[in-house]
Amino acid sequence: MAVVVRALREKLGDEAMGGLQTFVDEAGRKWKEEVLTIAAERFSHRLGEEIGALRLDMAKDFAAVRVETAREFAAVRGEMAKEFAAVRGEAAKEFAAVRTEMAALGAGLRSEMAETRFSMLKWAFLFWVGQLVAMTGIMTLLLRAMLPR
Repeated sequence: MAVVVRALREKLGDEAMGGLQTFVDEAGRKWKEEVLTIAAERFSHRLGEEIGALRLDMAKDFAAVRVETAREFAAVRGEMAKEFAAVRGEAAKEFAAVRTEMAALGAGLRSEMAETRFSMLKWAFLFWVGQLVAMTGIMTLLLRAMLPR
């Protein structure tokens, strides 16, 4: 390269060689800027395409996850509904059994209370009769003691 520069300097001279050097440097700078600009635009374009493809893939994956999650939640809800229905059925059976047992116990309790009430009335009546007999006896004794014979 040094040989070419020397030959050009001899034919063109120092001033023309300086102008040529400035022209080449300027053209090289412009070419470099254009190449960098084109490379940046291509990179930006390619980056946009890749980001778009990535977003599309992510959207598909998120949609698949949402569908699967919805399916699983639906399955869980179905199972929970079945279990709650079974629990409600068992609870209803147990409550019915408890009600039946309570009704039987209530009937037995009413019967016992009726018997107890009858027994209490019977003893109260006997007590009143005994009181009447005792009072009659006392009154008879007092009347005999007070009346002359």
